[in-house]
Amino acid sequence: MSLLRAANLIKPSRCLLAARFASTSSTLVPGSSKIQLQKPVGEQGFFSYGRNFSRNPYITGVQKPQSGDTVKSYLLGRIGHAYEVYPLILLSVALVTGMVLTAYYSFTKIEIWIDKSKIRFVLQLQDELVAAAKKRGTR
Repeated sequence: MSLLRAANLIKPSRCLLAARFASTSSTLVPGSSKIQLQKPVGEQGFFSYGRNFSRNPYITGVQKPQSGDTVKSYLLGRIGHAYEVYPLILLSVALVTGMVLTAYYSFTKIEIWIDKSKIRFVLQLQDELVAAAKKRGTR
């Protein structure tokens, strides 16, 4: 392969991407926003706008995930401070478990209608009962 052809294979976008990944430092945190909202006139306090970088995999030095950022931490994040919620959680888990087990048990009872292999046995047993009843004279 000639040197000119090898140089032609290097695309500018690949060079930029390689330069970007090569220039990252160990703690990459972008600066604050260029456009800042202003605090309303007459209001007291401090107001600053910043971005949430917790889900960006290329940015390091930011806590990941932040509290309340996932479903589990949103629902159970403050459970240690609210002991009165424990019985409600326990009862709801028991209720859902009981409902699932009841549904499973009820669906296992209809296997005769779903699995037709037992119908032959039931029909044979019914024929034997009818024959025995005729033999006794009760049918």
